[in-house]
Amino acid sequence: MYLDRRIRFTLGIARVFSAAFIVKIFVGSLAAQELFPIPPQLQDNVEFWTKVYAQYSETEVVIHDAEYLNIIYETVKLSDYFDENISTRIQWRKVERVKDEYVAILNKLGRLRQPIDPALLSEKELRVYNLWAGVTDADKFSRAAANVRGQKGLRERFKLGLERSGRYMAEIQDVFQRYGLPTELGYLPHVESSFNYKAYSKMGAAGIWQFTRSTGRLFMQVDYSVDERLDPSIATDAAARLLRKNYSELGSWPLAITAYNHGLEGMKRAKTQVGTDDMGIIADKYKSRSFGFASRNFYAEFLAAKQIAQNYETYYGAINFEPAARYHTFEVPDYVTLDILASKFRLDKETIAQLNPALRPPVVKSNRRIPQGYKLRLPALPDFDPSGLYAQMPEAEKHEQQVRDRYYKVQPGDNLGSIARQVGVRVDELMVLNDIRDPRRLREGQLLELPGAAKESEMLLLAENTPVALPTTQTETLGGGLEPAPPPILSPTSTLAPAPALAQSDQTEPSSLADLIPAREAAKPANPILDSESTTEPAPYGPEPLPEFYERFVASVAASLNNPSWAFEVDFEEPQGEWIVVQPEETLGHYAEWLQVPTQRLRMENHLPFGQEIQVGRRLRLVLTQTTTAEFHRRRLEYHRAIQEDFFGSYKLDGIKKYTIQDGDNIWGLCQRSLQIPYWLLIRYNKNRELLRLHPGDEIDVPVVVAINKELADNQTE
Repeated sequence: MYLDRRIRFTLGIARVFSAAFIVKIFVGSLAAQELFPIPPQLQDNVEFWTKVYAQYSETEVVIHDAEYLNIIYETVKLSDYFDENISTRIQWRKVERVKDEYVAILNKLGRLRQPIDPALLSEKELRVYNLWAGVTDADKFSRAAANVRGQKGLRERFKLGLERSGRYMAEIQDVFQRYGLPTELGYLPHVESSFNYKAYSKMGAAGIWQFTRSTGRLFMQVDYSVDERLDPSIATDAAARLLRKNYSELGSWPLAITAYNHGLEGMKRAKTQVGTDDMGIIADKYKSRSFGFASRNFYAEFLAAKQIAQNYETYYGAINFEPAARYHTFEVPDYVTLDILASKFRLDKETIAQLNPALRPPVVKSNRRIPQGYKLRLPALPDFDPSGLYAQMPEAEKHEQQVRDRYYKVQPGDNLGSIARQVGVRVDELMVLNDIRDPRRLREGQLLELPGAAKESEMLLLAENTPVALPTTQTETLGGGLEPAPPPILSPTSTLAPAPALAQSDQTEPSSLADLIPAREAAKPANPILDSESTTEPAPYGPEPLPEFYERFVASVAASLNNPSWAFEVDFEEPQGEWIVVQPEETLGHYAEWLQVPTQRLRMENHLPFGQEIQVGRRLRLVLTQTTTAEFHRRRLEYHRAIQEDFFGSYKLDGIKKYTIQDGDNIWGLCQRSLQIPYWLLIRYNKNRELLRLHPGDEIDVPVVVAINKELADNQTE
């Protein structure tokens, strides 16, 4: 009996604790629902994105209405028409034909007198007609004809994102808890990037949190050497600060999340215009050219991603979450190249690069040095003492400043041989530094980077040491290939570094390029191709032999290049006075940084009220009290080169198409929504057109841009 009473007592306690646990879950669920409500206006949107993320395959494209997401015309199964080796662009032509068919049907329905006699309609037309039976707007068919959209399924991509999230989620939740934010916000990378740290959008957003350059530089270091947007750990801290700021000024998580996509000021305008902070009403009523499909659906996508991630077994079964890596952090005391450091540490430099994704390609290829004070992640190996190894490095391999970049603009009739002689460097060095595989393919206006002082001596050291390659983990991509092991975010031996201040550029003048001419250069035999007066007529030839270490270096560079056809170009020259013309992607903050003066000083000098943005094409007066026009120009070129390098590292050009300007078009809306290409690239193909003063009927050339990486292409929509 005593034992029976103990059992009943124990079971009673268990029931109490079980009830308490259930209450805790229920209360937690209610709390989350209060923070992230599903407005009735967005219920269909959430259901649509849940299907896109968890039901529709990457071989399926949903043809639907962009306003009423529950109206789905057809699901195109690409696998019924193409095998997996056919390019996305060709597959999408089939989607366009299907879309055009429904546009024609909707236009016909819009022309017919209401009510429509079903006997006048084909079977497909009648089905489309019935889909719209619940919508009473008189112009519903004409509006729908302009809203036919295709959305590729993302089931495989979302599942891959779930697997990757294991690398980062523990640290993400820790960071958000530290800032007092809901940990559910950590599901946003599912919407932004599928936790792909190499993700890069056509409009220049980068990393798992998809920061643009302008927003990223408010919280992180974003320059030619380091781009912390690509570092999942630092970018997570920045995302937490940005979301906290959005919430503090908007007072609502649905609005704060939408502001992550649409911008804080944009959501303030939406809230004021509609007169409410109800996201459902704003999504339904707010009218703005910039508040397009992506912004209107961003909160609904987050809700769908949160639902799936919290209940992933329901949608996918068991998930093999990837583990977070372990690493040590070493603060680099001087400016030093990665090649030198990897060699002295006896590490494979690719391993170091994978652990430090914020290091941009020029640093990874040792065209520039790792910045002084950079917190470098290194493998957590037993008995590995980076400080001791660094202390043994010769002082000649440590530097007090960054490599100084200089450029040469290709002129008519130039070839690599003539340019090399003119600036006093070797042809092979120009090829390596500018990723040139074919020396005959120079373009007038192309900017060639010239070697800075001490680069050659550092590159020669590559031949002296052969680093020990460490085994690295590899993971399969959606395309079946292999990608490098990801950078870690969580480690007991690491800490989340605060975002550093923007680095000040050293103004010391570089050494004369003439000093870099090696004595053996004059003794080289003439090359009939490289030394010819014209490069317009290619001929069969074998380029002059390269030193062995250069061959290895060229091979490693070539292996890392996905798109060798691009050329660095800009449409501005070094200022001859204190006036410049504002170019795309430039802000007043950039000028202040390059000039090393306060932003307010520039506003005063140019009579710009606080908060007013500068417009592309306007003239701006510089303040040259802290630097020279040459140094300002160098920093400006560096910025634009980084933009172009990053873009062409992810995308390639695949032809030109014509676009006729329509009523209501503006160039910014076209670039961001319809054409989905950056404005600076559109300018390159329309040099003789005034893109800021276009009229209906004008025709422009539009470069067709396709993703190099299959995963980026899988998110294609139109």
